[in-house]
Amino acid sequence: NHDDPLYARLVGIIERLQAEFAQDTHLFDVLCSELDEFLTGQEADADARAVLAAPLVAQREQREMAALAADQTLAAWLAMPLPAGIADLLTHEWRALLVKRYLQGDEALWNQAVAMIDELITSVGPQPDNQGRKQLATRLPTLVKQLHDGLNDLHVPEERRAVLLDSLFSIHAAVL
Repeated sequence: NHDDPLYARLVGIIERLQAEFAQDTHLFDVLCSELDEFLTGQEADADARAVLAAPLVAQREQREMAALAADQTLAAWLAMPLPAGIADLLTHEWRALLVKRYLQGDEALWNQAVAMIDELITSVGPQPDNQGRKQLATRLPTLVKQLHDGLNDLHVPEERRAVLLDSLFSIHAAVL
């Protein structure tokens, strides 16, 4: 590449050789020394850039691991037939929450977010008897609070929050 600093340096060396070389080979020593200094400087610059990039690369890898952990956790639930509102919540907001919890490194918060998924999916399943519906009705306020807490932690906009909660309300009303 003509814009590469090494290319430009080599062109300069060749031009100097053509212009200055007569019979004295000392010019080769001078040019080799200058090239060595240039290459040492280039290596030092590359090392400095690598040191700056290392934390960014590590952070990116951590985010990728978090996304993979969230996807693996959600995979079994998302393979089930779920109401559209639940699948939407899990694939967007709750996936983001799981990624965030993973990056925080707090296993208790991670487990809490995972348990909420299980509770949510259980809550939209059929409730064949009165006792099951009563238990669901008593669990719903806690479930809704956990849902709000997760959405608050993600700073989900009110419009999106309303869509999600309306959908969940409709699903739970049908179950009850």
